[in-house]
Amino acid sequence: MELQTRTLEVVSTWRQQITDATRAASEGHIERVLGRTDLSHPYIVKVMDVHPCMGKVAGRRILDELGIAHQTHLSRLTAAQVAAISQRCRCERG
Repeated sequence: MELQTRTLEVVSTWRQQITDATRAASEGHIERVLGRTDLSHPYIVKVMDVHPCMGKVAGRRILDELGIAHQTHLSRLTAAQVAAISQRCRCERG
């Protein structure tokens, strides 16, 4: 029973991380989640998919051009990868 409780807590934490990361990205604030080592579960592709200036096709194309695997966890991105993604994700909003 204790193992089940712990497992549910871990899964709940992962879900909350994904929700927080995608919410920030969908509001155009991708820099708030890129390179954060405390976000162990969300994949970069999920964050890119919801960014208002990209969407699924453009975000995945950028990852491919940069040679970043779609299922790279946010916490595993290097500083160079974070900088390259941030530069590509800028858009004019207004």
